[in-house]
Amino acid sequence: MYKYIRHRVVQNISDTLCLIFYIVKGSESKMNLKLYINYS
Repeated sequence: MYKYIRHRVVQNISDTLCLIFYIVKGSESKMNLKLYINYS
C-alpha cells in the first residue's frame, strides 16, 4: 500500500514538472514568435 501511494506521488510530481516545462516552453515560443514578428 505504501509503495503504491509513493508511486502515485512520484507520478504526480513528474506530471506537474512536465506541465510546468510545457507551459514555460510554450510561453518561450510565444515570446520568440512575437520577437520574430516585430523584427521581420
